[in-house]
Amino acid sequence: MGKLAGAVDPRELEILMTAVGGGVKEAARNVELGRRPSLPETLKLLGDPDVQLALGAALGLLKGVGASLREQREQQGRTD
Repeated sequence: MGKLAGAVDPRELEILMTAVGGGVKEAARNVELGRRPSLPETLKLLGDPDVQLALGAALGLLKGVGASLREQREQQGRTD
C-alpha cells in the first residue's frame, strides 16, 4: 500500500473523488425515482457529453490499471 500513496497524485485523486461524489448523487436519485432506462434510452445516453466524459475517464482508468498489472506480471517473470 505504501507504493500506492506515492503513485497517486493527490490533485488527480481529489478531482476523481469529487466526480464520484456527483455520480453517487445522480445514481441515488435514479434509484429513488425508480429509473430503469430501456435499451434505446441507454443507447441515447451514449450521446450525452457527460456520459462520454465519464466513459472516457472509466476507460482510461481501466487502461492504466491493465498496463500496471501487465508491468507487475512482467517484473515477476509471469506471462500467463
